[in-house]
Amino acid sequence: MKKLLQYTEQEQAQIKTAVLLLRFRCETPTHTSYKHVSYSTISRALNVSYNSVQHICVQALRPADPLRPSRAAYELSQEHVEFLTSYSTLEK
Repeated sequence: MKKLLQYTEQEQAQIKTAVLLLRFRCETPTHTSYKHVSYSTISRALNVSYNSVQHICVQALRPADPLRPSRAAYELSQEHVEFLTSYSTLEK
């Protein structure tokens, strides 16, 4: 059995597609997708380690990272800094 990193990038992409098609019968599975073939069967059929097959399937089901605001969104503009540090604001 070969680990996934021992293949070229093109072969890795092909193996990933094959694993997902065997397991879920689609390339973009959801949590409700039916699981058709077990990890061990896919591992033996493609001659890839069990852990690699499991990793590919779990990564495919993981949701994309939510969009986070950029760092600039958290920085105060000079106008805000002046307002917060002004004498009238600090008196209150």
